[in-house]
Amino acid sequence: INCAVHLQTQYSDKKVVLVTKDINMRLKAKGAGLKYVEHYRTDQLIDDIALLTSGFKKVEGDFWQNVGECQTQQEGRYTVHDVPKSLVPDVFCNEYLIDDTNHFAARGV
Repeated sequence: INCAVHLQTQYSDKKVVLVTKDINMRLKAKGAGLKYVEHYRTDQLIDDIALLTSGFKKVEGDFWQNVGECQTQQEGRYTVHDVPKSLVPDVFCNEYLIDDTNHFAARGV
């Protein structure tokens, strides 16, 4: 609660929301001055399954043919390639990319 109130104070131009199932926490947060406190609902269902993401995007052709230079580094067991956002403008964090060659797969971070 204190963290949320601090963020609300520090970023007054932003909407800071505390979401919890705990009614006591919601009441305490309101009492502490937090403007936006919401109940967490897990029982909501999506009516149209077409709205769910597939978890991956397919890139036309060979992905690496469209990439000029990129920064590459090793982070533990992972190889990280920093490519321009313009090559993959619609990729979300943790969404996978595959291409037509079936030799390329990557996760957006």
